[in-house]
Amino acid sequence: MAITVTNQTQSLGADIIFDSAPSNTAVEDVTGGAGTWYTVVYKSGSSETHYLKLFDASDITAGTTEPNWVLQLKPSDTTVWTVPDGVTFSNGLSYFVSEEAGKSASTAPDGTNRLTIIVKRS
Repeated sequence: MAITVTNQTQSLGADIIFDSAPSNTAVEDVTGGAGTWYTVVYKSGSSETHYLKLFDASDITAGTTEPNWVLQLKPSDTTVWTVPDGVTFSNGLSYFVSEEAGKSASTAPDGTNRLTIIVKRS
């Protein structure tokens, strides 16, 4: 997994979080604090349905911590979730992806997958 956060505040007024290999390992506090997420794009290279678990928390345990939001991701397709007014979080944005719904993190997503999240930090 390679995570990059690109500061685009001058041109977009937001930041782009890109994960080139999302997995069932927790990625904690990618925003470094509070903010708002607006768009999630997940490109799936798998024939299985995946689930993105998003947390308003700076410290999580994959499979134990209850997610604030769970997004279902289509297999072998690109899923785009856009919330025009955004979804605010106050503690930091953390996430992981697995093949199970809910908080479970037993099965890592297979295939070549890409995750992009557009956020505005507070």
